[in-house]
Amino acid sequence: PIERWNDYVLGSIAQEYTQRPVGEMWAYNNSGYVVLQNVIEAAGGLSLADYSHRSLFGPAGMERSTFGNDAPGLSATFSGGEPLPTEYVNAGTAGSVKSSAADMARDLRMLIHEGLGERGRVLPPPIFRQMIERQYPGNPFDDLGAMLYGLGFRPGLSALDYADSCFSHPGETVAFHTQTIVLKDQGLGVSVCSNTDSPDNFADEVALGILRIALENLRGLTPPTAPQPAPAAVVSKTRAELETYAGLYAPGFGGYDRIVATNEGLQWTRGAGGAAPATTLLLPRADGRFAPAAAGSTVQLEFKTVAGRALVILYAAREWWTDHYILGEKLTSSPVSPAWQRRVGDYVWTNLWPIDYRLLDGDDTATMVRLELRDGVLMLGGDPIAPVSDTLAFTRGIGFGIGRNRGDAGRIE
Repeated sequence: PIERWNDYVLGSIAQEYTQRPVGEMWAYNNSGYVVLQNVIEAAGGLSLADYSHRSLFGPAGMERSTFGNDAPGLSATFSGGEPLPTEYVNAGTAGSVKSSAADMARDLRMLIHEGLGERGRVLPPPIFRQMIERQYPGNPFDDLGAMLYGLGFRPGLSALDYADSCFSHPGETVAFHTQTIVLKDQGLGVSVCSNTDSPDNFADEVALGILRIALENLRGLTPPTAPQPAPAAVVSKTRAELETYAGLYAPGFGGYDRIVATNEGLQWTRGAGGAAPATTLLLPRADGRFAPAAAGSTVQLEFKTVAGRALVILYAAREWWTDHYILGEKLTSSPVSPAWQRRVGDYVWTNLWPIDYRLLDGDDTATMVRLELRDGVLMLGGDPIAPVSDTLAFTRGIGFGIGRNRGDAGRIE
């Protein structure tokens, strides 16, 4: 536990830089819920634990649920089959509810009934509906995203479109992984909690599998049986046309991809700046997208300009639905000033919090970061950055919001 954790977070936020105008694009960020905790405690005059018992868990009938970190009977956690030490979540409102299966069932009933709990109303219906309705409807970047959010819940889920409207929210800490999905109009919901970090997406797959069985057995609804359509026919494009797509594309976090024009199509290298890049040849298709030549491929790319930003969209076919999201934004070339060129080299982060995850494994190299020029782009720790002065630079690119995409800033002194 860290004393005055919330005060530390507020102080950090006060020194942050805005990445983009408010409302331009949704991005996942737990810090907003830390701020919300401060607002609740300041306005209500109660601790988060006391307020939540009075106004949330109490009316919902959830007697074995708490935001406190001293809950008895907490499950052990594992990573790769090995036990982990007891986990403590300082950012309470962002992932520290301790509950039981019976209480989570009460939570699901409350959500199905638009905020009406077992012992009273938690939220008025109009406010509840705001939570499950998309914020900033019509936003062109969000329209291309894999996740559209309300206030804490994600309205809609491609895999369950056949069952009418739904809302959901996954969540995870170091080892706890959860998925809650509610089909309000069907009167169905599921909440899955896992205490291990493997296998990947375990909670998601179990939750979808349970609802698929429930929809078929209780409501007579089955997912579409039609197979995913094959990519459109291959067409020809001139080398000059293909060159317009070539370049580096960055999601704003986690490196970049490279697109190179060839005589046949486009050579796509995922994780081009990383340790294990993977290259695929994409052929132009009649619908304007690009897809691999191999039969049975489930991935397609589409290039489009949105609000003046050159983007690449990834489409991934699943069992009976297709996910899509912004893979990255094309990086425009710009000269790197002599001041930044002289700084190329290895650095050590000097302002890390004592329990930053980079310090937990005792590896001194984890606190190091490399500034380098790669593919004509200035990179810090593998991420493309754009200097705005001789001392300040911001991450570049735009992509899938779940990657946090906070707009980190780095200052080298």
